[in-house]
Amino acid sequence: MSERTRKVHSQIIYKDWVDRTPGREAESPMPEWNLFRREISICFERARIMTQSYKETEGEPEVIRRAKALAKILENMTVYILPGEVLVGNYASDPAKVSLPVEYAVEWIDKAFNNGYHHLVEDKDRPEWKEIYEYWKERALDPRMLAAMPEETRPFARFTGFADAGGFRFGPIVAAPNFEKLFRIGLKGIIKEAEERLEKIKSDFTSDILPVEEYLNQKNNLQAMIISMESVIAWARRFAEKARELSKDEQDPKRRTELETIANVCDWVPANPCRTLHDAIQCFLFTYLIWHSIETHYGNGIATRIDQIFYPYYKKDKEEGKITRQKAQELIEFLMIKIDEAGHLTGPGLHIGGSGGSVVHNLVIGGVTPDGRDGTNEISFIVLDAAIEIKPLRQDVVVRYHPSIQPEFISRALDVIRTVQAGYPPFYNDSAIIPIFLNRGAPIEVARNYGISSCVLLTIPGKVTQSGPNNFGNICPAKALELALYQGYDHIKNRQLGVKTPNPTTFSCFEDVKEAYLKQLRFGLAKIAQIGNIGDALTAQYFATPFISALMDGCIERGKDRTQWAEPYGWQAIRAAGNINCANSLAAIKKFIFDDKILTWNELLEALETNFEGKEVLRQRLINEVPKFGNDDEYVDELVVWVQHTLHDEFANFRDYYGNPYQIDGSIGSGYFPFGRAAMASADGRLSRTPFADGNHSPMPGTDKKGPTAVLRSMGKDSPTWSHLTNQKFPGTFLEGENKKLFASYLKTWCDLGNSHIQFNVINKETLLDAQENPGDYLDLMVRIAGYSAYFVHLHKAVQDDIIARTEQSF
Repeated sequence: MSERTRKVHSQIIYKDWVDRTPGREAESPMPEWNLFRREISICFERARIMTQSYKETEGEPEVIRRAKALAKILENMTVYILPGEVLVGNYASDPAKVSLPVEYAVEWIDKAFNNGYHHLVEDKDRPEWKEIYEYWKERALDPRMLAAMPEETRPFARFTGFADAGGFRFGPIVAAPNFEKLFRIGLKGIIKEAEERLEKIKSDFTSDILPVEEYLNQKNNLQAMIISMESVIAWARRFAEKARELSKDEQDPKRRTELETIANVCDWVPANPCRTLHDAIQCFLFTYLIWHSIETHYGNGIATRIDQIFYPYYKKDKEEGKITRQKAQELIEFLMIKIDEAGHLTGPGLHIGGSGGSVVHNLVIGGVTPDGRDGTNEISFIVLDAAIEIKPLRQDVVVRYHPSIQPEFISRALDVIRTVQAGYPPFYNDSAIIPIFLNRGAPIEVARNYGISSCVLLTIPGKVTQSGPNNFGNICPAKALELALYQGYDHIKNRQLGVKTPNPTTFSCFEDVKEAYLKQLRFGLAKIAQIGNIGDALTAQYFATPFISALMDGCIERGKDRTQWAEPYGWQAIRAAGNINCANSLAAIKKFIFDDKILTWNELLEALETNFEGKEVLRQRLINEVPKFGNDDEYVDELVVWVQHTLHDEFANFRDYYGNPYQIDGSIGSGYFPFGRAAMASADGRLSRTPFADGNHSPMPGTDKKGPTAVLRSMGKDSPTWSHLTNQKFPGTFLEGENKKLFASYLKTWCDLGNSHIQFNVINKETLLDAQENPGDYLDLMVRIAGYSAYFVHLHKAVQDDIIARTEQSF
């Protein structure tokens, strides 16, 4: 890390939630509302300017209103350049502020501002917030959706612990743009394409080839794209002007030169084709900020294969003597810093099990190229080296693994895991994941270019694979099984939550249990699909994203916003939690009630209802005498395969708004924690309101007792049809010396067995226990929770306990 990178890095204000360092936890009046750090506050600029624009454009086509709102925001928002910055761009008026997603929902924000988020709003801003709230309380996506839903569906638009689809309140997931095209022709080139398409549809309309409704829709979309792109060019030039303004008073000649370079770059990109690596990275950053925080307000996940998009510019610069490897790494470090400082206001209920107001971002490297060759290049190594220096908190360096990957590259990736100790990079197996896209109909060259958004959400950069807001729905198979045992009744909330199924005492065979479970599962999935389709329809009508649409393949050619269509191999993905506990519990029921007949239904149901009170002997028998996933035992592993594949197959029976089958997604993050809190005791011996197994393909902590390779063999029986998430824990010494070579061989075994994902915590149990007792000594200790990392001392104690309880594997 260079000295100037170090100085800029020290300026980061992380958008973490509650700070549990000594003396601060007591500041929270409502512990369930995980407070942001006390230096964070709300920026009202985006909400204020957007509201003004919407008031000015009443009656105009909705997509034009969206474009004009973006243009007004970019023209009037604060722009600043921090001391020492080489890459520039901001989404709020101050580095310590987060902005508001008012077009998606305001009710939860208003409630938060009057409770646990009260400290985020200055008293002088409350009258303005009231005005903004009044405008959006019936116009935002949330109230529009609730008004459109059947009454019986509305409860499932909030967290139920079983099935829900309420993520539309926080903004959409948007697949990554086509950066190669943007870098190659610039926004001016894309504007020209939109203008040519506009002329074509005008000709088609006057020739009676294009119906009037289709003509008007395409015309509005294309005009909105042009307005949006022109506004982004003007916004970038505001940073050029700011740099020139600062350079006039700059006394340091070196810094003055840097500011002049910034002005030159921002004058040029993203309007024009990128000339240099610096151009490409700055162009990427501008696009990222619009994509994630200004046009939309979540975006979620970068997903882009940054070594593939940046390498041609690095190679050219290096060959022409314009850049050194050290300089290139410094630029990548600056990019990591800018991404790490980003943050969003999201609901407190989402984060009881986590830490950090920044969205999880994935910088994807490695993997095969579209023609099947190893894609590893010098930028791939530079990104790993930069991660060691920066130790980014809220972005993952993601490694795509394949059988022909360079051993030196994997060795360096293991150095990152050992050195940073944040649980990244995670590994994704091309051999397992590319077939998932092929099975959905994607061409081979498209499938080979996949990226990872969010935790483990599969996507394809440049392709419209995720279009609407429903990517934050949830389904909990373990809760579905619980409801199947209680005729759809939820004893946690004392309500009828699921569908009425038979009393389990009437079940004559194990297949009856599975059928009752499937009825509950189908009921929950149907609710999610209903909400998702309503949300997608309303998003397409009211909440277009014309700028990002212009950067997605096919949108200009169709004259359609990305919210109006999707590729035939696209999908809306719903997250799943509690899968392994469901399978382990099914194994317990099968063995103790039907196979060995040592337990009656009444005995089991009473034990679960009383949380095993006075029945600890039974609980230990359920834990220790029934096979558990992760031990290479066919008895339970075949049930895991059944749960995972049935979940996929059942949801694929539902069609999304675009006509594609719905898809299960493993991006549960820390969701296993709140879902566990919403569930009573389960037949696998888990106690009421305690976490489920982390991820959706990890063994339950402490139950994988036959070594790490047995875990891989259990996992390998489950050929992935959707994105799995698996955590393992090893001592840090297993990534050093000869152990490091052994670990690389272990990864090869993981790949050969057909597994799709794995990631590692490499911090020993003693360190974690000491960090619990002495948090002030471990403020920089990062751990892997599920699909993201966080500072250990900022986590809820129950999540800390769960990470400590995970089996520490060894060879």
